[in-house]
Amino acid sequence: MKRFLLTLTIAVVGYCSYAQTNTFPSSGNVGIGTTSPVSDLQVSGLTVLSNPGGTNYNENLRLPPSNAGFSSIALGAIAGTSGSGVGQWSFVRYPVTSNYLFGIRYGDSDYFNIVSNGSIGINTKTPQSLLHIYQNTPNSTGLILQGNTINSDNAQHYIAMTFDGDYGNATGNYSQIRSYSNLYSNWGSQLAFFTTQVGVANTVAERMRIDWYGNVGIGTSAPDAKLSVNGTIHTKEVKVDLTGWPDYVFKPIYKLPSLSEIKTYINQYQHLPDMPSEQEVAKNGINLGEIVKVQTKKIEELTLYLIDKENQVNDQTIQLSEQKKEIELLKKGQDELKAALAKLTDSK
Repeated sequence: MKRFLLTLTIAVVGYCSYAQTNTFPSSGNVGIGTTSPVSDLQVSGLTVLSNPGGTNYNENLRLPPSNAGFSSIALGAIAGTSGSGVGQWSFVRYPVTSNYLFGIRYGDSDYFNIVSNGSIGINTKTPQSLLHIYQNTPNSTGLILQGNTINSDNAQHYIAMTFDGDYGNATGNYSQIRSYSNLYSNWGSQLAFFTTQVGVANTVAERMRIDWYGNVGIGTSAPDAKLSVNGTIHTKEVKVDLTGWPDYVFKPIYKLPSLSEIKTYINQYQHLPDMPSEQEVAKNGINLGEIVKVQTKKIEELTLYLIDKENQVNDQTIQLSEQKKEIELLKKGQDELKAALAKLTDSK
């Protein structure tokens, strides 16, 4: 370590010559700009200029590239023999012969890299976006945004991620994801999604929320079921799991109420048996699965009524046919009797 620091000191001696006298006390510490260094190397008085890329600036320190093609500064030794390079040194690296502009390395692992297009990679040397975080441990958190949402006012507070695709045009069109929580109120959290209405600036509003029970609300911030929608649902298909489908109506043991009983019930309650009333629907809504079951039961009962009426009609048709035959026989006998009387009258 002392040899490295000495080499570093010699490399910047040009700068030091006009700064302050280098000091090598008996302790072996090296001081630049100070006569009483308290560490292996202490630099005092370096100025970071506000325009390092301009024409009027001075280099405070330059490290030439090594044989490996990059410059590096060792920030500290952890343990073991220096120079082994594994698990001992943290490096700030400035590659000059590759795609990397800047990096922080510990041992053989690169933890932070900035590549030539300005993208930043954390735990990856090949960032695929402006910020790319790679978590190489399965089932682990890759990014944490922590805010002070714990307040004594017992109200919900949030920390948000904002997505603005047109920053700077003064229209205020952006989206947000907010995480609500307050440990003084309860031990849960809620996740809400906000968007901006098209054509109306600065009107970001909540569109969907997942509460601490796992209920999802669309158009409502207080869902009271696994999915609560305050608005119209447009879908190609709805599938509902049900038990107790009313095919028992067709079983011989089922007692089909008479139509007179149905009429009496309707006159009293103004709705069909088993069906909810208008007041109940207005107050509680309807359960889609249950109402389909009841409607199916009524359709099946109606089918039985129609079958029964068809049987009655068929029976009546048979009776009418037999009565017609009897009438025809009676008419035929009557005609024969009239003919016989007519002959008898003529013979006198």
